Amino acid sequence: MVLGARIPRAVALLVGLTVGLTVGGAVTLQAGLTWVQLLVLQPELVWRGQLWRLVTWPFLEFGLAPLGLVFACLFLVSIGGPLTYRLGPPRMVALYLAVAALSGGLTCLLGLGWPSVMSFPYTGAWPSLTALLVGWAILVPNGTIFLSLILPVRGRQVVFGSLGIAILYGIFYGFHVVVPELLAILLAVGVFQSRRWAANRQ
Repeated sequence: MVLGARIPRAVALLVGLTVGLTVGGAVTLQAGLTWVQLLVLQPELVWRGQLWRLVTWPFLEFGLAPLGLVFACLFLVSIGGPLTYRLGPPRMVALYLAVAALSGGLTCLLGLGWPSVMSFPYTGAWPSLTALLVGWAILVPNGTIFLSLILPVRGRQVVFGSLGIAILYGIFYGFHVVVPELLAILLAVGVFQSRRWAANRQ
């Protein structure tokens, strides 16, 4: 239980990995050890055969540290719980990793023609988290969820809001920075919209 919310084991596993690898990476970097750099999504290194980077990068949340880590974990609890109950624990974890791998893989493909993307080191849970949020919004368009257990949002507000925030971030910091998040949103829209259509036909 966190702030009165029951956390499914699948979500607790993802939160634990994110906290453990982020904090462990920060501590060891301070000690001069750089093993955590092996987990970063860096397209040029993925093309050299380091494929594990496609699924390890969302567990490193260094943005706005340490607040970014706290908010990412709260976000994962608030959106991961409802999705776990709807999809089941194995599918929830598989979905989280699949979003990271697919958005990371497409980012690497884009990097072939976009040098800024090819050389940029990507970390962070937000592309996968945003994709989960968009997926929930499509599955439950009239539902309300409390983001970070505090802010209430309705499903219909989420998709355009997520795109808008990603685009604004790209305007300020460069669109190469938000490539994985934009791709994750588009993937979530495609996958969950097709799932919803299939469910409506049955």
